Amino acid sequence: MLDEFFDVQRKKFLDFVSNATSIFIIYHSDPDGVCSAAMMKLWLKENDKRVYVASTKFGLVDMDRELAKHAMSFDKIIILDLSSKNEMLRKKKDDICRIDHHIIDDLYDENLLINPRTLDENIYLPTSYIVWRLSQRRKDYSFIAHFGSKLDKCEKCDDLYALALSKYPEINNVFNEMSEILSVSRYIKSANIVVNMLISLYRSGSPKYLKATSEYSKLSRLKHLINNEISKHVSHPQKIFYNKKISIIRVCSNFSVHVAVASLYSKFMKEEAVVVYNPCLSKKHVYFEARSKENLYNVFKKELFRYVESFGGHENAFGFKVNKEKIDEVLNLIKNITF
Repeated sequence: MLDEFFDVQRKKFLDFVSNATSIFIIYHSDPDGVCSAAMMKLWLKENDKRVYVASTKFGLVDMDRELAKHAMSFDKIIILDLSSKNEMLRKKKDDICRIDHHIIDDLYDENLLINPRTLDENIYLPTSYIVWRLSQRRKDYSFIAHFGSKLDKCEKCDDLYALALSKYPEINNVFNEMSEILSVSRYIKSANIVVNMLISLYRSGSPKYLKATSEYSKLSRLKHLINNEISKHVSHPQKIFYNKKISIIRVCSNFSVHVAVASLYSKFMKEEAVVVYNPCLSKKHVYFEARSKENLYNVFKKELFRYVESFGGHENAFGFKVNKEKIDEVLNLIKNITF
């Protein structure tokens, strides 16, 4: 079933980009999105396309107006690892291909949607794995897809992992360091530096040359700053509300560490859900990240739909954005959500 799906989708994708000279890639700035963007840029550049890549900010799932406006002047737009939408891009829907693995929810009718959930809503495959399969399982891309898929916590990509390890047995030796460096992409304003690092590694021929890339030293410094921020907020969480059902934690940081705080806290939480929010990333908006033991995606979306400007993620891990003027109302709603 999946083999046929990827064969059909690859033909559609190649038709989609065939007549384009300029392509804008918008990607989610987590490791899965970053790895997807690196492979896609390499692939398109090999086919003589003019390619520009841009990430969402701070690991967030929403596309801001500035990003969408820039994309409008390109022949085609490819959206990677993002289920969020943008009103401006609706005007270009015939020239948009979205490659994604999130829950199919309120998407615009873009020209081409490549998501295995269209076959079965329970199929979960990372976007980096999907891009790799579209490229016909290229061996030289396999180490990039390997890291993206592993860091998206997918254990169902055995064909990829086996091939990557056979071609690049050194992967295991650099996995921990690479994981930490790639994860920096979640917390910074633009993840293009991480994409460029992966492309440098690809051109060097091996992930073992990680520390020799020009991007490594800057990313390493950022990694230490971010880890210190995360440790501070996890060891001394500022709980503004908690009971047996839910905890709400406030994080104030110029890095998007609320996502990591939510993930780490959820590993030992006794509550059914934790919601972490960061009011310090933007003058206009507050960003939230939620983790739950059960599937609460639709519960939160239904309760908060009047206030949320963007909402996306997975069944047990999702994020959303609200206007700062609505923060008190949203916090009160979250305290009283029934589940």
